[in-house]
Formats: sequence, structure tokens, C-alpha cells
Amino acid sequence: MSTSNALSKHTMSILNPQGFVPGTWTWSPTEGFLSTDNPPVQDAPQLPRVTARVLDGGLRTGVQVVRLKTSHVEVEIVLSRGGGLSHVLLDGVSVGWKSPVSGPVHPSFVPLYRPDGLGWLAGFDEVLARCGLLNVGGPQFNERNQLIHPLHGDIAYWPCQHADVRVDTTRGQLILTTSVEVVLFHFHRLILKTQTAVSFDEPKVEIHDTVSNAGGRPCGVMLLHHWNFGPPVASTASRLRIPAREVAPRNSHAARAVGHWDLLDSPTRGAEETVYFIAPLGDSKNVGTALLVDSDRKFGLQMNWDLTTMPYLTIWKNPVAVEDGYAVGIEPGTCFPNGRPHETAAKRVPELQPGQSLAVAVSLTGLTNRPAIEAAEKSARDSQSTTTAMIHPDPQAKFGPVG
Repeated sequence: MSTSNALSKHTMSILNPQGFVPGTWTWSPTEGFLSTDNPPVQDAPQLPRVTARVLDGGLRTGVQVVRLKTSHVEVEIVLSRGGGLSHVLLDGVSVGWKSPVSGPVHPSFVPLYRPDGLGWLAGFDEVLARCGLLNVGGPQFNERNQLIHPLHGDIAYWPCQHADVRVDTTRGQLILTTSVEVVLFHFHRLILKTQTAVSFDEPKVEIHDTVSNAGGRPCGVMLLHHWNFGPPVASTASRLRIPAREVAPRNSHAARAVGHWDLLDSPTRGAEETVYFIAPLGDSKNVGTALLVDSDRKFGLQMNWDLTTMPYLTIWKNPVAVEDGYAVGIEPGTCFPNGRPHETAAKRVPELQPGQSLAVAVSLTGLTNRPAIEAAEKSARDSQSTTTAMIHPDPQAKFGPVG
């Protein structure tokens, strides 16, 4: 590790105004971060590892990624795409979906502002793709039919400007801190700062996002975490368990299947996506929970998030053929994905005054055996025990557009 790259023994800079620093480093309590170009560290295979590289070939050309690896977790963070996650491995199980988009795609190859507003889909392949910060949901057009905000906004296509990695020995975590600045002169200046933390001792990833208004005028902010899972954890008869006050279908298609909204369907060629809006029920600390367990009950995922700042949840079921992107999305957000005009009218777009910030926290834990799955399910049942969830048979205006 070069001296210019070292911030301290247990912290180093990977991306800064001087540029991107590729390489591979291991970390030990005594040596701190040590480049693998140096003599190997004893027991290096068991030590936390950081790899920074620039991808090459096809639509990936020029993409900057950082991979964090511990004995229980491996994640890849895409610096060129807002710090989203392109790869998540929990105790050896890959939890992401297989998108027909072969990414991560460099933003320069994504026609984000194509006239129909759907260019966002040309790069959509992440395990975690953030939506926002000015729109979540369908594209928005002005009275002259000109595109104002594309589908799901543009935060997933802004590059990170800083990236530092450090070790928190107290919490036992390897942490990558990134920042993205979203600026439109005369309109807004927003900064997204993210901490992606992977655990040393358990199959767990934590995401802490802080959106700050660094401009001089108020700005309404929207943020949704579009987490996407595929086989083996998401497959035929995999089940969701989510403590909830209410569940409502987005449209008439979803309403026809609302009786098994929590059960995943078989892959079907040409199937239509199915979306449900949920008012989550928190525990005593106002933390929401969503469980996804495979049909054999051998592996599951537990997602937790702070309902104080992310009080809404969307479930996206995409039961198409596997080669077309079979997936289920679990999507906590500051809003529902109905587009900026609708969510503003519904008062679900927090307005940040100059200098104000909005912080959200989401964690994902692998449940790697039946006792862990049963314990998580019991906790979810306990959260639901005093409230009966209202399962609406039809779309509800308070959740999204009807008709």
C-alpha cells in the first residue's frame, strides 16, 4: 500500500480527487491494511480482504468496483453507479438475481433520459439499486411531454466521488464509506453519503445512507432501496413473512393474486410483474422486518430497516422465465414508487431545508440453517401478534393511483 493511499493503519482511501487506487489488500489487527504485493500475511485467506479494480470488456468497460470480503460475507460495491451492490454472497450463498442485463453497465452506455423515460432499465441488474433522489416510480413529463424525471430517478447512475475503507474493531466490521454529489445548477445540490458494512462474525450486510441538502433552497427528497433476489432463495414456493398493518395490490392484476401475495410463483414465460404496497408493522424499536425463506427451509434472508425514516414497503414479484430475470424485490422506502407528483400530493416526499439531512438504515442477514429461520419467524410472529393485518382485495387510493 502506498503512503499516499494510507490514511491510517486501519483506514485507507480508494477514491479521492487524485483518482482511483486499484489493488488488493488484506487486514489484520496488528498490520492494518497490507497490499498483497508485499510479502503475504500469515493466515491471509482468513483475513478480511478489499479489492478495488476497474472492469473491462463490453458495457462494463471503465466501471470502478470495490469488493469487501470476510469469512461470512462478500459484497461488490459499484462506485460508478452510486454505490449500489452488484454481488452479495452470504455464507457462500449468492442471493442476487440473474438479470438479462449483463452488468454492471457503465452509466455512459445507459440512455437514462431517452424520450419514454425508461432508460433506467438498460442498466438494471443490481442486488441493491437505489431509486431517487428526485423521483421513485414512473417517469415524469411536463405539459409539453418532455421528460423531467426518468423512471426511478438517476441516483443509481451518478458516480461516487470519494471512497474510503476502514475497520471498526469494536463492531467487528469492514466498512466502505462512499459519497455521491447530485447537482443541477440553479435547482438542487444533494449529497448521498453511504456506509456499507460487512460483518466479521455473521453473514450480515448493513447499509447506512444519509442524504444531505447542501444547497441553499429547500428540496423534496425520495429514496427507495430496490433489493432484488433470485434463485435459490427466491424460487417457486419461497415465502415472504412481513409483519404488516395493511397490504394492498397495486392494480387489478395484483388484486387477482392477493390471496397468496406472500408466496412466490413459478417462472412463467411472458408473466406480468406483480406489485404490493405494504404498511409495515415495527417492533418495540420501530424496526421493520421482512423474511424470505426458500421452499426447502434451508436458507433465508432477513431484512431489517428503520421505519422512522423508511415507513413504506413495496414488494415486487417478477415471475418471468429465469433467463428474463426471475426475481422478487423487497423495497423499503421513504415513499411508494408512484412517481414524484403522486407521492408529493400524498405528502410522502420529505422536504429538506438547507443543511438538513435524512438518514436511513437497512440490514440484510443470511439465515443459514433451520434454527436461525425458525427464530426469525418467531420474532416476526411476535411483532404481528397484537395486530391483524388488513389484506385489501382491491387497490387503495391511499397507497397509489386507482383505476
